[in-house]
Amino acid sequence: MNGARKLILATFCATAGALMFSSAPAVASGGCPNEQLRAEQPHALVLPDCRAYEMVSPADTNGSDATEPGSSARASVSGGAIVFKSLGGFAGAVGAPITNDYLSRRGPGGWSTLSITPPQYAAKLERFDPYAAMAFTPELSAGVAYSDVPLTGEAVAGSFETYLANFASGSDQLISNVAEEQDELYDYEDPWSFPVDGASTDLSHVVFGYGNLNEWVNGHVIKVGVNNNGEPMDSGAGSGFQQNGGLEENERVDAWHAVSSDGSRVFFSSPRGPSTPPVIDPIEDRYRALYVRENAAQEQSALGAKGECTEPAKACTVEVSASERTPEDPNAPEPARFWGASADGSKVFFTDCGKLTDDSTAISNNVTCTNFNGVAPVSEGSDLYEYNFEAPEGERLTDLAVDGNPTDILGADVQGVVQISEDGSYVYFVADGRLAEGAVAGVPNLYASHEGGAPVLIATLAEEDQSDWANREGYGTFASPVTNTAAVSPDGKHLAFISALSLTGYDNEQAEPGECEQQSVFSKKEEAGECREVYLYDAETDSLECVSCNPSGARPIGPSSLSTAEVGYQESKRRSFSEDGALFFNSGDALVPHDSNGRQDVYEYLDGHVYSISDVAGNYESFFLDASPSGSDVFFGTADRLVAGDPQGNSRIVVYDARVDGGFPEAVSVSSCDNGDSCKPPPTPQPGIFGASASATFSGAGNVTPALLPPAPTKITKKTIKCKQGRQLRHGKCVKRKGKKSREAKETRNDRRSGS
Repeated sequence: MNGARKLILATFCATAGALMFSSAPAVASGGCPNEQLRAEQPHALVLPDCRAYEMVSPADTNGSDATEPGSSARASVSGGAIVFKSLGGFAGAVGAPITNDYLSRRGPGGWSTLSITPPQYAAKLERFDPYAAMAFTPELSAGVAYSDVPLTGEAVAGSFETYLANFASGSDQLISNVAEEQDELYDYEDPWSFPVDGASTDLSHVVFGYGNLNEWVNGHVIKVGVNNNGEPMDSGAGSGFQQNGGLEENERVDAWHAVSSDGSRVFFSSPRGPSTPPVIDPIEDRYRALYVRENAAQEQSALGAKGECTEPAKACTVEVSASERTPEDPNAPEPARFWGASADGSKVFFTDCGKLTDDSTAISNNVTCTNFNGVAPVSEGSDLYEYNFEAPEGERLTDLAVDGNPTDILGADVQGVVQISEDGSYVYFVADGRLAEGAVAGVPNLYASHEGGAPVLIATLAEEDQSDWANREGYGTFASPVTNTAAVSPDGKHLAFISALSLTGYDNEQAEPGECEQQSVFSKKEEAGECREVYLYDAETDSLECVSCNPSGARPIGPSSLSTAEVGYQESKRRSFSEDGALFFNSGDALVPHDSNGRQDVYEYLDGHVYSISDVAGNYESFFLDASPSGSDVFFGTADRLVAGDPQGNSRIVVYDARVDGGFPEAVSVSSCDNGDSCKPPPTPQPGIFGASASATFSGAGNVTPALLPPAPTKITKKTIKCKQGRQLRHGKCVKRKGKKSREAKETRNDRRSGS
């Protein structure tokens, strides 16, 4: 152990009794500018990147957990704020819907928390999530909320309305002020009459509506679900609505990036009109087509002889799922299923079992294309299409899943889209067809397509892995890039996903019977004990590695996971990846040598190394919430007491930030101890919400190189080590640069990371 580390630990374990640490400014004693603050936190010294813990949620939560595993959270772009949800009421909460929403913001002396939950009539029986869409500005200065209590003079008492809430000024602006002639289309006593389907980045455009889509643009409401004659269409953003099995009500499906970042494009689904073939069963969405409404705030474009728009800068409705074949597709119209779009709306991706391009190998007939599986209509025999608005007319539609294997009865048979990069250059999808060498026909194959190129096989998966692409049975929600368990890096070159199969040779059968036997509602193998592991695919090197497999080679004690969203119409997905490619995930295995708690912890993976983020020697489970784009702030929940300012005493879940150069000065009373583990508080039962705890032992090194108890980080600069042109310093070594984006930020971060 490094000498400076020994001195710090010895100070903590002094037998003279409790010590009081000064609240004087931190002094860099071991290479980190916040080394003294890290020393005030016994568990922070093993963190990478000069990180230290900061308590984000308030000390007083009225005896409630500050948040819960699986609940939504959204961090600001700067990392200085986060919105999280709780079943408890604190910090001045005045409402009591399903959950209360809180906004914590970092200041010079710590974090402060504000309840942003709007009021609700106590007599109402409807329970709803006022910020279900998680639509906020990048720095969380404003958000879109529901309430049945009038927040402005225009709102009607007892009616559910949608508002733009300005947290800085405490003011609200009514969004759902639809035109009078549309009033009969909405039930003002239904909290989902005005569902938020998407918004521009700055929230100047907000799309909402049930059956008749509208867009709020800087205080004015305009119709979006209309044709070029101004006639209303039965419309729903993205994939619109699907009937949920035998239930009487419709369930919302995917609307990921259904509204472009500037609000100029809105994608929606709608029946093709009165010429639609007769519907055999009550699934109204069977023959829906995918449309886009462009420049809705402008006046309608003039139309040409074929009904096409002739003025690009003006409003226009275009069917993106229309056939580009020559001659016209002789088959009847088939259902198009929206899966997502690039953030700027320049590319949109959908599946369709109709032959829309000359090279399409989609299979269409009344049996395969209109099948009903008891949960949602499925389109067996579908191909995956990309519509690119930046391509020349007549060349905008591309079939990404052309199947050249004549033995595939249903052709490509695309099951779903897993993830789409922000710029749309990479799309990852699952298909049962054999689209590349090594794929297996008739089973789920995971593919990658780059810039419309031929599919590249990543791995063959199991049906039990369907949470990454298929229907979420039992949840009333359909899988989409925002709700599934996969994550894509900001540049699209890396995909993280989970699988119950051993894809890299690691024996993932659980060491002792337990959680992995029934780890997911998606699993159909009740007797199986295979634990799900986190895999990372690199599109540049076409390589796959297991980042959560136990490095000792020992069988897992529990599953690993990536975080998901709660519903398919959220405006954000947790940032499991940072801009420099670091991946954040949860695992119940001991992935670093100092992991001794046998419980789920939060980890970071980068360049072959695993680092602990939560206290891996603590008494409680930890779970990832979100991260800032740079990865400097990693938010997670745990009942472990990581800072002295946490008075909860290891009994309630707290929101923490593992922040680079973080920490706040505080007087800390430390009990006498004689080793690192004894500096921890005495074990107490973990919250019942986590279930029974696991146990484990650790030995050896192996699969993924873990970060050992690191020495005090030493600053490495260009003055001490000079790298040749085209290479950069990482962990004290000169390596080839991966890209130009945020190069200075990446070098600074990696220079300070403690390597294995």
